Amino acid sequence: MSKETSRNHYIRQSYMKQFSDNFENIFYRDKNIKEPKKLNSPKSICFVNNLYTLQEKITNEDLDYFYALTNLNNSKKNTLSKQTCRLIMNYLNGETISFSDINIENYMNSGDRKKDMLEKLFKFYEDRFDNIYKKLSKSLSLPQVDLSNHNIDDLIINFYIHFYCVKVNHYYKNLINDNDKEKTNLIVQKKTIISSLKSKRKNNDYIELMFYMVLQIFRTKFFVEKLSKIYGGKSFGKKQAYLFVSYMPFVFLSFLIQENYKLTLLNNKTKIKFITSDNPCINIETLPKCKLFFPLSNNLAIICTNEKKYYNSIDITKEEDIILYNNMQKNMSERYWIGSSIDLLNKN
Repeated sequence: MSKETSRNHYIRQSYMKQFSDNFENIFYRDKNIKEPKKLNSPKSICFVNNLYTLQEKITNEDLDYFYALTNLNNSKKNTLSKQTCRLIMNYLNGETISFSDINIENYMNSGDRKKDMLEKLFKFYEDRFDNIYKKLSKSLSLPQVDLSNHNIDDLIINFYIHFYCVKVNHYYKNLINDNDKEKTNLIVQKKTIISSLKSKRKNNDYIELMFYMVLQIFRTKFFVEKLSKIYGGKSFGKKQAYLFVSYMPFVFLSFLIQENYKLTLLNNKTKIKFITSDNPCINIETLPKCKLFFPLSNNLAIICTNEKKYYNSIDITKEEDIILYNNMQKNMSERYWIGSSIDLLNKN
């Protein structure tokens, strides 16, 4: 596995930019520093070197132990197949991916594939979230609810299809540059392969929005480092934490869907803006109850709940409600608060 140092952001930089003021300024407060201040660049916070990097491969024994430890073998709420789990494991390890064209296969398994595989997996879902958020922010409504034919495995397969398409595109780009006479035929070949791959993709904006929300619980610095300590041992603990962060978002999403959790869009109509933090997706209920809150921008947030009285969207008109949500965000953060003004980040 890669031994290079990587800067892994556990809070997406484009997400932090949604909490800027009218002049695109972002402000933050470090709990270790008394006063809030302007954030020069989102690159400078919410990252850890090698947070998602493993120095050793994950083995079948590691996966079996993880399954036993988390009781996934006996869990009726787990719809993530063991076969798909091994597919993820092979990807994370940078193992060989089979393909009908041996030349494409060799290309797909060359280069920097073994570097930051989990980071690339997260980036795919981040990019999908960005696309969904753009539509949501324009329409001010959630994607159409479609929980009827959900299959958690599809989320993994969609990533693999995306990964294939990127590699095939790069492969043919190099080939076309070196074979000007065959350019037309090669372009047709590329388009045929990519079109065939994309036809197998099953996108579900609603499920993917819910998944991204869940992902923010498991991928933070606090969560990953805490898990490593719980599992004990530098190498073993890191691998088990790595597996937990890789798989449990899918398992937890499956649980939420089976328990009839749905999303509600909160539209902030007050002058006080939402803030976010380095632990943005939080449970605002007392355990064992679960009600997830995730701010999307200054004026939008989503709640994931299975309360009987369900609303697709709610307009918030009381400033005290926004203050309450912001205070919960501050209380459950690890280190950073992020918002559109210094006043928002002062302690209440």
